[in-house]
Formats: sequence, structure tokens, C-alpha cells
Amino acid sequence: MSLFIPNLFAKNFAEPAKAQALGASATEIEELAGECLRQMELERGGDLTAAVSRLGGRVSTMRSFGGGGSKLEAIGNEFVIEIFDHTHPRRDRFEIAHGLGHWVMHYLIPNQRDQVGIAWLRVPQYEDSPANSEANRFAFAFLMPADEIREFAATVSDTDRLTHAISDEFNVTGQAAHLRLLGLGLVKAPTPA
Repeated sequence: MSLFIPNLFAKNFAEPAKAQALGASATEIEELAGECLRQMELERGGDLTAAVSRLGGRVSTMRSFGGGGSKLEAIGNEFVIEIFDHTHPRRDRFEIAHGLGHWVMHYLIPNQRDQVGIAWLRVPQYEDSPANSEANRFAFAFLMPADEIREFAATVSDTDRLTHAISDEFNVTGQAAHLRLLGLGLVKAPTPA
């Protein structure tokens, strides 16, 4: 038997996969986010960093000179969701949920259900793609389940305060709360200033 001598100067040319949209409907994404919440046993407004840790992932921060967003990197059984170091904790929650959406829909499902065999997935921040839209929809449904939003909204008599009440109750930004309410047809006003 001969000894294999590796080329010490050869580079590993493995490339990370890009997130591919599932093509899931809004209803399917709502159901998927709800099932993820049930499996994670996460309470409304709960600690997402701890939840990610229980799943074998971690949340880390990255420096930025402006903007907001997140990125995901998943390799094998591990994943990292990176968020910016200067954003509000409620914005961070949305970004973490967005990263979870990518991990579930564009890494776990293709590998577990479809047997695609993605070994390495990298999703950059600011990506404008159908997969990113799915991750956004997942984040809204994950943080603000439609049934819970409707039930809570029915208890708020002052519709002018509804966005703020949802924001406080679900620990999300006012903008995220307003967009969710718009998407569910519970408000029709423009985004509050």
C-alpha cells in the first residue's frame, strides 16, 4: 500500500449552497412557523437566543456602519445567525426569526424531506430573493402567530393603540407589528411615523 501525500497548497473549492425558495404558500409557511413554535415550546416574546442555542445553533453579532439585517451560515448540524451589533433588541428578534426561517425552510427541509444533501448553506444579509421573502413571512408568522394576533387585537378597544399594543405584547418593533396587522387585514392605515 502506498502512502497518500496531500498537496499542501491545494485549496478546498467547496462552495456554499444558496438558499432556494420552497415555493411554499403563505398558509403553508404560517403552519410551518406554528409547528416550529410548538416544537420549540417558545412562549410569546421569549428569548430567541436561548431557543437557537437549544437547537444547536448560536447567535453572534457583527459590526456594521448602518442598516440592519442578518445572515445565516449552516454547516452539518450547526448554524450561526449573525445580527448587527447596533440594532434594537426587538429588531434583533425579527432578524433571528428570519434566520431561523432560512435554516428551517432552506436547509432542514431540503435535507430532511427532500434528501438534497446540502452540506453548507450561506445566506447573506440584504439578499433580495424569493427565499428571503419566505424567510420574512416565516419570521412574521413565528413571532406573531395569526390566531394569537387576531385574539389579542379583539381585546384592544382603541384601534389607534393597536400597533403599539401588539408591539409590546409580542416583543417586536412597531413597524413589524404594523406590517403584520396590515397583512392580516386588521388595519388599513399607513405605517405610523
